[in-house]
Amino acid sequence: GSAHSDAPAAARHLFLSSALDGKLQLWDLRDAAAGPVRSFAAHTNRVHPMQPALSPCLRYAACGSEDRQAYLYDVGSAQLVEKLGGHSDAVTAVAFNPYHPQLATTGLDGTVRFYSDRGDRDG
Repeated sequence: GSAHSDAPAAARHLFLSSALDGKLQLWDLRDAAAGPVRSFAAHTNRVHPMQPALSPCLRYAACGSEDRQAYLYDVGSAQLVEKLGGHSDAVTAVAFNPYHPQLATTGLDGTVRFYSDRGDRDG
């Protein structure tokens, strides 16, 4: 395990899991036996491990997908907010900027892309 966590203090009891069955699940570790709090499944994840992320404000969950897009979900409703394109191969990792409303994605195409409410750009 890792001793590092980029989650805000209010989210230290929340955990996102991503599995090769295509499910992204949010767990509350205070009552993990009750099962996942939310499940997100619009993305495709059957072959490559994906690194998901929770936004610092805890409103969004994001993950990569094998369809060359990143997916942004609303945590409260579990609904898909947006698909973020631009990669030419599977998106395998996402990370939120802790200080600005920005999401970074990377994938098997070897690129890093940045998305914000002001549009996206390559890195």
